[in-house]
Amino acid sequence: MTQEGRSDELLELFRLAREKDVFNGCIGVYEHGEPLLEAGFGLSDFGENQPLTPDSCFDLASITKQFTTAAIMLLRDGGRLSLDDGMEKFFPGFPYKGITVRMLMNHTSGLPDEEWVIPFLEDKTRPIDNQKLLDVIMSQPPAPLFRPGEGWFYSNIAYELLANIIELVSGRGFEAFIQSELLDKAGMSHSRVHHRFMDLQDPRGMTTSYLMENGEMVKPECSLSAKTIVPLEGVNGAGLIYTTIGDMNKWDRALRAGTVLPLETQREMRENPADCGNGERYGYGWFVKNGGNLVHHSGGWPGYINYFYRYLDSDRMLIMLTNVQKDRRALMSLLNRALAILTGAPRPDFITTRDEVNRSVTPEQVSQYVGDYEEGAKVRTHGAGICLSFGHGAAIPLYPVDAQRFITTENLNEYQFDGKTLTVVNSRYRQTLCRVQA
Repeated sequence: MTQEGRSDELLELFRLAREKDVFNGCIGVYEHGEPLLEAGFGLSDFGENQPLTPDSCFDLASITKQFTTAAIMLLRDGGRLSLDDGMEKFFPGFPYKGITVRMLMNHTSGLPDEEWVIPFLEDKTRPIDNQKLLDVIMSQPPAPLFRPGEGWFYSNIAYELLANIIELVSGRGFEAFIQSELLDKAGMSHSRVHHRFMDLQDPRGMTTSYLMENGEMVKPECSLSAKTIVPLEGVNGAGLIYTTIGDMNKWDRALRAGTVLPLETQREMRENPADCGNGERYGYGWFVKNGGNLVHHSGGWPGYINYFYRYLDSDRMLIMLTNVQKDRRALMSLLNRALAILTGAPRPDFITTRDEVNRSVTPEQVSQYVGDYEEGAKVRTHGAGICLSFGHGAAIPLYPVDAQRFITTENLNEYQFDGKTLTVVNSRYRQTLCRVQA
């Protein structure tokens, strides 16, 4: 198919996704640096009815991790640190022995994720910084998930410690180092590290993010999860670079040219990736596939759901940035079809969560699962169906695929019931919760 034909097919696909109300964001699809599609669909701010444009600015969330590791590699190349340096070198008295910089980068440290820190914060209404996070780790060390280097677990805390290390070694603030050594050198004039809820000037074109909660679209700071969202908005390293689709194309071009990071260093970042245990492999800030010829990462932070794919051998790239969290399964289906159009692969169908619902399952069949389960899980009646909540969190509607398997628009999990247990399954873990007797 010609380049024009693929551009038309992509435009038709994203118009359809917008019509189905499952895509609100910007999409950039590029070949040899030239756009096949570069456009915004939907609104930047629903309160102001402000439309999205290619210059709209989004929180990259975890796509930020590749910038953090790039900074570490620059310092390594400059002889300022070694990837085999232990944490004790940077943080005397660090309560975990044997964790190295390399293990932080490829998620093999055994450290937990950042939500662990929330109960130890006295004020959950304001963002904390990296020093506060480190103070909590030093004073209230959680049990490690496994011995360093002997497992894999995706840990934002690991990347937040990397930000501390960048500041200690460089003698500069994380924001300033990332800006001058990476963003500015790549020509990313619409990009910077930014912290919401800290009375700072917003980046130009900044979008407002929204998530769905109990059927309503709400801002993260007004949600039931606000106490686990707002405090982490001040912690660098794992997320919080704000950018545009055009600037991410500049980042891709700068990487390919070796402008911001030597090509040999980049190869090292995707060689010998860690085994994630589920068929995936993780290098330094990237998931790695096809022998290193495809690197990709997603990013998710309340309301922002993003995807970044780089095909190194064919010089193709896709960046999808969204600011409304409505149907995660539909977004993944949309992504897979867009990638197929980009690469010329067979096209999978584009389907939404509602397209997958088995409408022959009756309310009587699903109501038998109503009850309480371990870990504070509660299944309750929701209209003619059921919903799931944990603790005091928002209720998530569950939709039947068959009489025992359920899905939701909120995430990519599958929820399996047998009358005695609830099993939550996704690509990275499987957890079974027993029903609690009344």
